Amino acid sequence: MGQQVFDRSGLGAPTSTAALQDELEAQKQTVLDLRRLLEEREEELAAARETNRRLMNQLNRTRP
Repeated sequence: MGQQVFDRSGLGAPTSTAALQDELEAQKQTVLDLRRLLEEREEELAAARETNRRLMNQLNRTRP
């Protein structure tokens, strides 16, 4: 009975290592997804910068 009260109090270590492993795996997947998204955004930003650079060069060449 004392162990049950202690477990329910939340003062001890987590009761399920499997639950922690599941949470860790979910967090790892979130990190991977966010890194992939960041890489995509960086590629889009680089492409936009290159387009902007080319347009500015073209604009500067056509000015009198």
